Amino acid sequence: MRVEWVEGFCAEAFALAARAPEATFYHTHAWSAALVRAFARMRAGALLVRDGGDVVGAMPFVDVHVGPAVRRWSMPLGTYGGPLTEPGLDASAREAVRRALLDAFFRSRRGRVIDVGFVDFPGIGDVPGTRAVTSTTHMVALDADFDVVVRERFASDRRKRMRNARRLGVTVRRARSAADVDAFYRVYLGRVRELGGTPPHPRVLFDALLELGADGAVRLHVAEHEGRIVGGHCNFHFADTVIAWYGMVDAVGRRVQAGTLLYAECLREACEEGYRWYNLGSSAGRESLERYKESLGGVRREYVARLRRARWLVGARTLVHASRRWRGRRS
Repeated sequence: MRVEWVEGFCAEAFALAARAPEATFYHTHAWSAALVRAFARMRAGALLVRDGGDVVGAMPFVDVHVGPAVRRWSMPLGTYGGPLTEPGLDASAREAVRRALLDAFFRSRRGRVIDVGFVDFPGIGDVPGTRAVTSTTHMVALDADFDVVVRERFASDRRKRMRNARRLGVTVRRARSAADVDAFYRVYLGRVRELGGTPPHPRVLFDALLELGADGAVRLHVAEHEGRIVGGHCNFHFADTVIAWYGMVDAVGRRVQAGTLLYAECLREACEEGYRWYNLGSSAGRESLERYKESLGGVRREYVARLRRARWLVGARTLVHASRRWRGRRS
């Protein structure tokens, strides 16, 4: 086996992602290409493992340029990544391929590359010398008809909100024009600013995703009330899972309970198309959001990001924290 570094988009890595058991939407060309298009400081790359002439392993990543330094992640923005393996490999061969990819990936933490990390959603196991940061998501099992999922897994108040939204005239449909995307993005910007959260993603990221995922991998559903879009959900469809990437409703949408109906209609579509899971996404530690996802039938699942930083950066951060503690005691 030999490991190869590939700069730019790697067709062989994306081809393996289409069949690898560990793959998620975030391993695909659509995600990497959308990031590179939306953020000038990002560059795509990949690691390959060959056995003879055959690719038996791959690991797409993105370099994030921060001044003269580089942060190397599979994948950035807190999304899933990590090693991919050929599905025909036995357990020992799969482990050897993963180890070769991870050894090469984490050895690249030198020079301009100040930290290296990957988000291990499949749970491939420990990586010596790395720091593990735990995150959580909520997964809804779609192992029954939609009506059964709603009846048996939705909390009673969620079912009531669905009925109320319909009674109040809320409808949900797939976006079909640039005007629909405009309206959703206005809702998104307003809600992010209202919550005082992280800076919003640029509009070009949404446009790129919808263009690159036009085969159905990326879908935007919008909720309408009295002829106006009051919310929307952007979802990723890949393999057996739908990922709820971003969902927002405005003040009117909250008043007419459009958020619950959006989730319900996206779940309905996923059930009807035979997906096995609906991933409700990270709650960023917000207990109220976790409770909301549990009321939709979501079951909590933990996963980790594994990180290794340059020694000088770890030391610098330690000094900064120590200085802050010292100043706090002096004041």
